Amino acid sequence: YDTNHPFHQYGEWAYWGWMFGDVDKMEKIDDYTVKLILKRPNASIMTSLAMFTVTIVSPANAEKYKEDAFKNPCGTGPFKFVEWVKDDHITLEANENYWRERAKLDKLIFKVIPDPSARLMALEVGEVQGIEYPNPADFDRIEANEDLKLLTEPGMNVGYMAMNSVFLRLILQYSHLSSPFYLHRRTSIPNTPTHRIDGKDD
Repeated sequence: YDTNHPFHQYGEWAYWGWMFGDVDKMEKIDDYTVKLILKRPNASIMTSLAMFTVTIVSPANAEKYKEDAFKNPCGTGPFKFVEWVKDDHITLEANENYWRERAKLDKLIFKVIPDPSARLMALEVGEVQGIEYPNPADFDRIEANEDLKLLTEPGMNVGYMAMNSVFLRLILQYSHLSSPFYLHRRTSIPNTPTHRIDGKDD
């Protein structure tokens, strides 16, 4: 394992630079262990390392396919890549060389169906065996179907509206669009942005 191989570096990408900017260097301990040395304590580093986009890349595979490496992925999981048809489907098959117990399924096909209603219809008629992200309005419909099971779990992401925009700050500060934040003679609504937002000299 070459910890300094260019394909293992996050490069100049701003997003990855923000997530892994505290990584000073990596050291190989043995064939199965890598040590990360940080510039300073970082409580979120383990979460960042669990991101699906931070998987270990095979240098041999990356060097073979160059810029098309993402179209020819390889790994050590229970399934191996077979085919990718853009905007249509991805096909995987059981990895006979998987280091643990063989997968119970011989093949997996991930269909691309952008419309949630169309995904649900495909599930109901048996065209697919599972879907993600159905419309909340369809939850009752799914639960009423004895052949289907609605699976839910708590989310762990945090969503927010970033206001780091010169134009947005000017709008909030000077325009009449601030009126929705107030009711009845400027009585403030709890937990809403303040009427005046002072930013930088912009």
